[in-house]
Amino acid sequence: LFLGGSSLSIRVSLAGGGQDDGWTVRTAEEARDLIRRIRHSTGLPAGGVTVRFDAGVHELPEGLRLTQEDSGAPGAPIVWTGPATGVAEVTGSVRLPAPEPVTDPRVLARLAEASREEARVVRVGKGPLPAMHSRGLARPPTPGHVELFLNRRPLRLSRYPKAGFTRITDVPAETSLPDGHGGTFGSLAEGFFLDDPVPRAWRLTGVWAHGYWAWDWANSYERIDSIDATTGRVRTAPPHGHYGYRPGQRVQFVNVLEELREPGEYCLDFDQGLAYFLPSAEARATDELRATRTALPLFDLDGASHVVIRGLTFAATRGDGVRIRGGAGNLVSGCAFEHLGNWAVRVEGGTHHAVRR
Repeated sequence: LFLGGSSLSIRVSLAGGGQDDGWTVRTAEEARDLIRRIRHSTGLPAGGVTVRFDAGVHELPEGLRLTQEDSGAPGAPIVWTGPATGVAEVTGSVRLPAPEPVTDPRVLARLAEASREEARVVRVGKGPLPAMHSRGLARPPTPGHVELFLNRRPLRLSRYPKAGFTRITDVPAETSLPDGHGGTFGSLAEGFFLDDPVPRAWRLTGVWAHGYWAWDWANSYERIDSIDATTGRVRTAPPHGHYGYRPGQRVQFVNVLEELREPGEYCLDFDQGLAYFLPSAEARATDELRATRTALPLFDLDGASHVVIRGLTFAATRGDGVRIRGGAGNLVSGCAFEHLGNWAVRVEGGTHHAVRR
């Protein structure tokens, strides 16, 4: 039993349990489950519980879900906190195996000649990778695509052009529509033309485009459905884009295997669960390559109350850092957020929640 105003401290150590006084666990999930067992056996101490992460990278490949049974009480919260010194990073990424040289002749044939010897391939998932989704203006929030990080620095999807944009040359004349402001643009479903010869040579396997299709304030990412090698007509998959296609508007293509040309770029093979990338000239055997995995919030407070999240770094995930739904009196304080697929902190309902620097 816990007496008076005593409190309990649980340590999350990358070295695992069996240390100190028995209150050391390896993962956040183990800490949550330990608190649940204590609650149901002896009850929680009157002073609350503190879960302290050691410095280092703590993987949450499925996020941490806290429900009503994971609540603290007024004046006795459940506190999830970082170390006194150093940084505790909770991440939705996983470490990948060592990359290997590319040997598949079909892939080598598509790579630029200068990239073939240096290109590497790594397995990211056991099966197909999560699909990319249309994102941008007026699109509902969806998880970000799988991202790669080398020594905590983000790599970037291979793209064309490398800097800036190519431009829509024309639209099919028969699809011209009034834009409501005295001008015209082409129908989204009927595509647009590019005079640029480079995209016509690509094999379209998972190629997307970032475009300002009709107006410079209305951008989105759309999957490319086809590019006619003769006419240069480009068609996107539904929902296509915004408003229409206007000649002169900007387009940049991403995740193009043929354009894997610069160190720090990667290209995803969604069907095979692979990533191809070009390492830098300073690549070392000790380099740590990671890929984002979970689309779930890293900390998901679903009906939980009187929970404090303090001094943690939330990094590298496809979804939210922290999501709070319902409950009361939850606090997010002094946390850092980087390289997230969506929101840093999202609060949906409940009362007396706070987010502080």
